[in-house]
Amino acid sequence: MAKKFAWSFSKLESYENCPKKFAAESITKTSPFTESEASRYGKEVHKRFEDRLILGKKLPLDLRHHEGVMARLKAAKGEGLGEQKLALTIDLKPTGYFDADVWLRGIIDYTKLADDRVLVIDHKTGKVKDNTDQVELMLAMLICYEPDIEWGTGAYYWTKTKKFTTTGLLSRDDIEGIWSGYMPRVGRLYDAIEEGNFPPKQNFLCKNYCNCTECPYHGI
Repeated sequence: MAKKFAWSFSKLESYENCPKKFAAESITKTSPFTESEASRYGKEVHKRFEDRLILGKKLPLDLRHHEGVMARLKAAKGEGLGEQKLALTIDLKPTGYFDADVWLRGIIDYTKLADDRVLVIDHKTGKVKDNTDQVELMLAMLICYEPDIEWGTGAYYWTKTKKFTTTGLLSRDDIEGIWSGYMPRVGRLYDAIEEGNFPPKQNFLCKNYCNCTECPYHGI
């Protein structure tokens, strides 16, 4: 296993979409990640939402149609936390985000902690998807930090539709069980790193969204 490689949801997703593109961006770095206009816009929206939810700043005019949702989130019971950086060791123990023993990193856009319950929100500015994998992982990471949490809900807030996709209310046992789904996937990622095996995989990103020019599917 590559000892110094720390995974995240985005890196795992990148590997599963196309091992060759993942390696070019994160391992060999022959085609480093290039920020797109869409990702820059996403960062700006995240910052404006954080300013509204944590600092109470008004949303800019182009985002003010989200005010109703932001107001409800802010008013919900509990302590509100913005942009929480989490990092775990391979033993699922909290560690520093850039410490030598970090194995997994994640960032929660917005968290509400209330007694033994938690709500984690991930703002999404892109195309709506029908799974909750990322917020499930954030919940699993968070309970490693907060031993008093017994119940949790994860949700995506889709800015294009102003709607939520949620995990529903999960017990601590449910949340702890999330790891069993992730570990085989992460194992395949680390096996690929150890073996240096990164075959290309054609997908929807190839034609317009991939800068891995050495791939046979590039631009197709």
